[in-house]
Amino acid sequence: MISFFLIIFFLMIRPPPRSTLFPYTTLFRSHILLFQGLMESFRLFPLAQVEWSFAEDPQVAIWLREAFYLAVKITLPFYGALLLADIGLGFIARTVPQLNVFILGLPLKVLLGFLMLMMVLPVAVDLIHGKIEDALELAMKGAALWR
Repeated sequence: MISFFLIIFFLMIRPPPRSTLFPYTTLFRSHILLFQGLMESFRLFPLAQVEWSFAEDPQVAIWLREAFYLAVKITLPFYGALLLADIGLGFIARTVPQLNVFILGLPLKVLLGFLMLMMVLPVAVDLIHGKIEDALELAMKGAALWR
């Protein structure tokens, strides 16, 4: 929801395109980039030509586990704050039925998302900074294996 409003905000502050078909042309060209990226990934990592398992290289499994754990640690405050906001808006909707909660809730959630981003971003940078060196070391080992 926050990303939707960011897109609308940045589309509003820049000058309008010359063509009225601008959103459709970018939409129609984006699938080509998606397929090019997919084909490039298959070129780099061909299917069924590399036999690899987590048993041979447990470091990758450990890195994937830590990456998932880090992602959960970064996103959990957002989910918690938005859950509390939804619960609060539910109470408001039941106690004041004249109030349009959808109109009130949308900007409230965007504001809450930005506030959470301001609070979580410094902590997330510290969390990620400690893992970058490990990730780069693992990537270099993997690049050496793919030569």
